[in-house]
Amino acid sequence: MEKARIEEIESELSFARERFGSARDDIEAERFRSATSSLYFTLEHLAKALLLTVGIEVRSHQGIFTMLGKHFVKPGRLPVRMARQLGNLYERRITAEYSRRAGWEFTDEEVATYLGWVKFSANALLKELKATVPELSDMVSSLKKEIDQQTRGAYAPEGAKRS
Repeated sequence: MEKARIEEIESELSFARERFGSARDDIEAERFRSATSSLYFTLEHLAKALLLTVGIEVRSHQGIFTMLGKHFVKPGRLPVRMARQLGNLYERRITAEYSRRAGWEFTDEEVATYLGWVKFSANALLKELKATVPELSDMVSSLKKEIDQQTRGAYAPEGAKRS
């Protein structure tokens, strides 16, 4: 893979790490709406990084869902569950950011569910990234370890609630 493409992927991984750090800070400060948005954007940047490995640069949320489905979920490289959780988290992010009456909806329990989704989905995305871009193996492993440590105990059953 060419150096410029690897640098773009590296940037997306850095953005994902930054957004995950923001989510952790927001959770600790009980800013659950903001944490929800940051958790979504963590996965968005991981998805963008993975799409760059096949030469796709997306510019919309719908583009991410469509291209991930076409190039990774449909061929069986990523689990359907991951795509579903990404879509659900996107919907919750929209509510968190744009609904004036949504403050009461976002609780520590709900965000714990989202952490479980992020743990599962990030691990699936990072596993595929590590296999696809061995040059970034150390960076991917480091980010995976960070997410695993911060989501320890988080659980997202297949039928987890979708508000």
